Amino acid sequence: MANPQPDEFTRISNELYTAIMQADFTKRQRNIIDLVIRMSYGCGKKSAILRPVDFELVGVYKTHVRKELDYLVKAKVLIIDGNRISINKDYDQWRISLVKGADKKRFDEVLRRNIEDREKVTVLVTEEGEDSYQNGNHQVNQVTKMVTSRDEKVTEMVTEVTKTVTCPENGGYQNSNQQVTKTVTERATEALSPNGYREPKENIKENTGVCILPLPPKKKNEPQNIEDILSRYQRYTDEQLAIIRNYWETIRFTRKTAKIAPTVVAKEMDYWERFPVEIVMEALDIHLRKYQSKQEDYTAGIMRRLLKERELKGKLEEKGVKLNGQGRQPPDAREAINLDKFLWKGS
Repeated sequence: MANPQPDEFTRISNELYTAIMQADFTKRQRNIIDLVIRMSYGCGKKSAILRPVDFELVGVYKTHVRKELDYLVKAKVLIIDGNRISINKDYDQWRISLVKGADKKRFDEVLRRNIEDREKVTVLVTEEGEDSYQNGNHQVNQVTKMVTSRDEKVTEMVTEVTKTVTCPENGGYQNSNQQVTKTVTERATEALSPNGYREPKENIKENTGVCILPLPPKKKNEPQNIEDILSRYQRYTDEQLAIIRNYWETIRFTRKTAKIAPTVVAKEMDYWERFPVEIVMEALDIHLRKYQSKQEDYTAGIMRRLLKERELKGKLEEKGVKLNGQGRQPPDAREAINLDKFLWKGS
């Protein structure tokens, strides 16, 4: 039967732990943070030595860990130096939204309720010790004094204005700034935006010069959906537009997320403008019939190939080369061009 003892534990500031609890991390991100804390603070160090494969221990596999680590570094939650990973204790720098129900006043009320309940338990033990038949050996009184003394060292009562949390003494492994105490009122209390994010106080830049800021809003002329994009191209008939819609719906499911950005659609269709409409539609037809698992760049390759075939066919006809009506290449034409699957048609 498991029976954890208090001789080995992870020593982390309550203030930092509260910030982690109230940040809106995904399950993978929280698992990563928990492993970093266990292998750093839990081992009496400021940082952990971890490799990407190590995060499989908490259910985050190599296919996702790099993406999540990059996000947490850009959000200023983690600090990575080579194979060393640590938590950024300055949570005011974090670019992570709070959970929907985060409320400092309510949290302090719950905290006060539990601290007061702890003091009541201490008083009851003291009274029992005075009246107990074991009063002669003072065992209960000694335990009460130890508990009360320890609690007074760890924390103080929460008031309406502020509370003080005692940090590790000088020389502790978390004492990087040599500050013994810190008031919780330093916790960011600025008003939240409607979407629950804390607005950054200033444009904070990394040493690399990369500015870590929320993405800018979309420009007014940026396409919002596929219909907005299709309306820009007047050279397609209604039937052709229906085929194009079906094509992009097929392309969408080649993504793991089953989503495709409108900007990607617009970029590809701008590229299609280099080709005649019949080339575009023939390429889409080939893709939908034979290569549904391929992505849009494969379709662009089909268009280039069809255009090259048309140009080569025109050059051969100019030279008077007789084209085989049975679908095979004449020997002289086979040497004249370098195309594996050229489609020969009778003239």
